[in-house]
Amino acid sequence: MNAPTTLGSTRNPGMDEDVFEQFAEQLTRYVRERLIPAEPQVIADDRIPEDIVNEMREMGLFGLSVPEEYGGAGLNMTQYARVVNIMAYAAPAYRSIFSINVGMFASALKNGATEAQRAEWYPKLVEGRIACFGLTEPGSGSDSAAMATTAVPDPDGNGWILNGTKRYITNAPHAEVALIMARTSKEALPKNAHVSAFLVPMNTPGVSTGSPDKKMGQSGSHISDIMLDDVRVPGDALLGGRQARALSSR
Repeated sequence: MNAPTTLGSTRNPGMDEDVFEQFAEQLTRYVRERLIPAEPQVIADDRIPEDIVNEMREMGLFGLSVPEEYGGAGLNMTQYARVVNIMAYAAPAYRSIFSINVGMFASALKNGATEAQRAEWYPKLVEGRIACFGLTEPGSGSDSAAMATTAVPDPDGNGWILNGTKRYITNAPHAEVALIMARTSKEALPKNAHVSAFLVPMNTPGVSTGSPDKKMGQSGSHISDIMLDDVRVPGDALLGGRQARALSSR
């Protein structure tokens, strides 16, 4: 499960400890009494029942790392580690469905987004809108220096045009938004400054996903390709706005 770098304990006091202990006890009972008994169905159907996903939304699991001022739980790293430990008693698919929200996506917003982008996307994570993270590619894996996906300025306006394919993207078949890494320079620059991140709603014209990949394990956790075919996004889709640096250099 992706550890949310947003949760530095030296800067974030986290949830009130008494409240958190109550939450941890509730989550422990939920894992034992609800999630573990449902595992045979998850394996048989290769999916998490929608009523369980909705219950996890209601419990706030999709917004654990989102700051409280945006409606999230605002957990610190120690508290989040407890949640991971508790969830680890159940099938990995349960953690997978919300792990990108509280991990890489929320971290990217915290470390690189504009205030307007945080105000737009943090509340959606809290609501349980599923996010995915588009880095890995067919020809380069997770080597961002060799990335082939491109983002070029749209000649018709203030936006960008994205083209490329992402591979093995967790939650892509269910996601409402993807954080897409793309080259904004043909030349490989120091600290991967040729790579920028874009907030791309999955219903944007030109975005499509492949069939979920067949795996040997982790039933109910789905990965697939994301295809980007002349995908036009506005200028404010660039994480951090016009002055954004490469995500990896932050």
